[in-house]
Amino acid sequence: MVLEEEKGLSIHGQSALQRKVSSVITTMSSWFDSFLLNASIVLLCSMVIVLALGVFYRYVLNSPLSWTNELGTYMFVWLVFLGTTATIRRNEMPSVSFVIQRLPRSIKKGVNSLSQWIGLIMGILLVGQGILACLDMWAQRSPALQIPMGIPLLIMPLAGLGIAIHYVHFLINNFQSGVLRNTSTYLSLLIAVLLSATIKYLPQATVNVELLVILIVGFLIGLPIAVVLMTTAAAVMQITGTSLVILPERLFSGTENIVLIAIPLFMLTGALMQNAGIARRLVDFSSALVGRFRGGLAYVDIVTSAFFADLSGSPVADTAAVGSIMIPEMVKKGYNNRFAAALQAAAGSMGMLIPPSIATIIYAWVANVSVANMFLASLLPAVLMMATFGIVAAVYTTKHNYPRERKYSLPEAFQSFYRAFGGLLTPIIIFGGILTGIVTPTEAGVVAVLYTVLVSFIGYRSLTITSLYSSLREAILNTSRVMFILANAMLISWVLTIQQIPQQLAALMLDVSHNRLVLIILLMIILVLIHEVLETSSTLILIVPLIIPVFQQLGVNPIYLGILFLINSSLGIISPPVGFLLYIAGTISRSTLEEVTMQIWPFWLAIIIDLALLIIFPGIVSILPHLLGVS
Repeated sequence: MVLEEEKGLSIHGQSALQRKVSSVITTMSSWFDSFLLNASIVLLCSMVIVLALGVFYRYVLNSPLSWTNELGTYMFVWLVFLGTTATIRRNEMPSVSFVIQRLPRSIKKGVNSLSQWIGLIMGILLVGQGILACLDMWAQRSPALQIPMGIPLLIMPLAGLGIAIHYVHFLINNFQSGVLRNTSTYLSLLIAVLLSATIKYLPQATVNVELLVILIVGFLIGLPIAVVLMTTAAAVMQITGTSLVILPERLFSGTENIVLIAIPLFMLTGALMQNAGIARRLVDFSSALVGRFRGGLAYVDIVTSAFFADLSGSPVADTAAVGSIMIPEMVKKGYNNRFAAALQAAAGSMGMLIPPSIATIIYAWVANVSVANMFLASLLPAVLMMATFGIVAAVYTTKHNYPRERKYSLPEAFQSFYRAFGGLLTPIIIFGGILTGIVTPTEAGVVAVLYTVLVSFIGYRSLTITSLYSSLREAILNTSRVMFILANAMLISWVLTIQQIPQQLAALMLDVSHNRLVLIILLMIILVLIHEVLETSSTLILIVPLIIPVFQQLGVNPIYLGILFLINSSLGIISPPVGFLLYIAGTISRSTLEEVTMQIWPFWLAIIIDLALLIIFPGIVSILPHLLGVS
């Protein structure tokens, strides 16, 4: 009898050639991932240096450089899309997975493969159209550097190549594991090819319906949210006969904004603070402030989360950093682990509102309002959230008779303040500089990064080269997750505008009522439903451009509307199935999503009460701006 190996086949029926191709693709994907991620880290460091140089020349030498912002912006776009390839390789792009997880295994394999084929097609599309976009823009020169615009746009075909290679790698892995022998998987390839070939023949008269169907189907099959948005935009452009060269150009312009550079800078600041152990110092200081009360650790968790949100601007970073310390500490002191996880998730959600919130920066950019005014208007609502969360914690901890923490003596309290002072000074630098108009949000981010590195290396001596590298890597991956969605959301927003959907939505909402209170309540209900399937960045970019014109007609201040939007987003980020903070806190506490959800509902009620109070008493938002004479 002739053995399979003698026929040149593996036990899975693979020929030597197939094994060789598989090995080459896997090696290429791994090498490409490592190279582009390290290139992103170099770009982030270089961007900080370039922007710091601009700050130095502007404020110290009083001789602003014209090219630093432009070069910094191009570096930012490159690190976003290079980081995107690394995020896709790690399968860390946000997606709506709760439907696909409930499918039978055989069908799930086919649907997963369909998602991967579509991702591969989008990567190839970005390569081809990206090259054409580079050629199309080569004759144009950048304003300050005077380089051909085709050079910055080279990132589009490069990123597309990375995306395509990684999706081929996923499909090769499926083949090696035998998944591709499943009939439904071959069917998924056939569906992907047929859709790509026939999409342009769909009737243009019903394009809005087709757009909605593609969006819904993309979400349901578990495609990464950003890829769903790109696929939908590409499909609509095909149906309407719009040149696909616009797609990479729009993706580029969607991230080419100096204000958005603040996002990786604040994320890097938070990552540096976390890896330098500053979260532990904030916990000790918070314990000195509020730990002596009944259930003191619950209050310590809320206060520490507020402090750390002031440093990172990210609810996810806040929950991960503070939760890794506070949840085990609370469990050790006898707290229910599920309540500890729910409390931490709720406390972390305050990072959606507390300056320098990344979501606030995105909203300000989309709504075309001042970042400083948004930060200022968000302070009292953030205090309101802290207070209502504190009430929930007080009721629960009193009912269960949780212990008090020891009372700190005055010298001990002062010592804890001194140990945390370096970290506490960071938000003062950020917020003070932006509010006074001395620096822009991006410049404040540069100063915050440099200050944090200085304090962590020299002051605390707690930051090593290894932890610095980890911080840079973490900041890039987190930034890419947000920004790739944002870029594609801007692309689909442009498509919606071309289709005049904002005007149609405005007419529809005004047909329902002209009463702004009714429409605000209706909007809050709609946002709660949207947040069940979409995370905050996507919702901001997709919904804000649609609703702002409606509410401006009714005289609603966009800053006030933004605060309501962000608090509603706080509710979304702790609500299943998309509530990321529930997963993070649950993982730390070793609780399931269902167990944490059963404990989180009092905090939902607290947020709803906060929203109701702000709707009934809108003047709460404007108290601080009016006191400081800000219009």
